[in-house]
Parts: sequence; C-alpha cells; structure tokens
Amino acid sequence: MTDEQKNTPSGTEQREENVDLYALFFKYFAYWPWFVASVLVCIISAFIYLRYQAPVYNVDAAVLIKEGDKKGGSSNNPMGALQDLGMFSMTNNFDNEVEILKSRTLIKKVVNHLNLYISVAEERMFGYNTPLYKSTPVKVYMTPEEADNLEEGAKLHLKYTMNGKLDVKVEYMFDEEKQETEVSFDSIPAVFPTPVGVFSFTKNDSVPPLEEDMNLVAY
Repeated sequence: MTDEQKNTPSGTEQREENVDLYALFFKYFAYWPWFVASVLVCIISAFIYLRYQAPVYNVDAAVLIKEGDKKGGSSNNPMGALQDLGMFSMTNNFDNEVEILKSRTLIKKVVNHLNLYISVAEERMFGYNTPLYKSTPVKVYMTPEEADNLEEGAKLHLKYTMNGKLDVKVEYMFDEEKQETEVSFDSIPAVFPTPVGVFSFTKNDSVPPLEEDMNLVAY
C-alpha cells in the first residue's frame, strides 16, 4: 500500500475509530468492580422482592346470555306477540340480565356461598404468607352476618400440630379497642366464641395428614 493510500480520509477515520474504541474500553474497564456490584445488587433486590411480594392473579370470565326461543310464533308466545307490536324488546331483557350479573347482591351471594370472605394462608417467618385456598388443613368459618358486623377484619394465628392439636390466637377490634384472645383445642372440630362472633374450626379431609407442625393465619 502506498503512502498516499495510507493518508486517505477513510484510512485516517478508521485508525481514529479504533483508537477511540480501545481508549473507551480501557477507560471504563477500570470500573469493572462497580459493574459487577451493580449486577449483584439487582439480582439480590429482585430475589427479595419476589420473596416478600405476594403474587397477584387476574382472572377473566365470559358469560353467554341466550335469547328466548322464537320458533313458537307470536300466537303461542305472548312475549313474542308483545315484541311484534313493539311493546317489548329483547334488548331490554338482555340489559336486565347484564345488570343482574353485575349486581352487588348476586356477587355477595357468591362470596358467602363459597366462603370467600375468609382466607387461610401458611405463615412464614421470611417472605409473604402463602395462600392455601382449598389445600388448607384447617377450615375456618364465621357466619357472613357476624363477619359484616366486625368493626375491623379479625386476624387469627393458628398452630396446627401433627397430633391434631390446634392453638388459636384471635386479634380483633371491640369497642374501638384492639383485643387478643387465645385458646387451645386438643382436637377439632371445635368452636371458639368471642365478643365479636363465633369461630368454628374443622379438619379438611381432602388434605393429607401433616408431616410437621404448620403455622397458619386466617383473616
């Protein structure tokens, strides 16, 4: 390669670019401990967040509302006759069904029927409490009426042992003061009356026997 070719603008720019890249690399390479520390901090922070932050699930459902049978004709179907006269509309019927599905009364009935107003979770020393849903070894029940009358949500700490013994500590508000009550049962089913209502405890037969003592929290 001749001297004139070496001094071309493209060759000069390429040499300058190489020098700049190497200089930039070695300039920041001296700070590699900080980069490593930053990565470790991010990993540890993510682990702590996932350990202590309870997961949130989003459930969607679809409901199909079918219109009435129109094959019978207006003569056999009074509602069809009214619809033919313009005095009744199936759209109104559909809107009524939608409003019923969205009503608070219906939703409250579902919550009460499925006992969804009481949640049971496994209490852990480190991390968030693990919801047990239907896999809880102990079922906790309180009537919906008594639950509605609570000044503030009650919290129960349960210790269920392998031999069937149950220790219960209830925290609740009564007369605008925080109260605590403790009781032990040698076996369940059992009933625990308190000033704010009656709590009942039953064994969940669908869950295998415990291999170790379990700490539970219900609220």
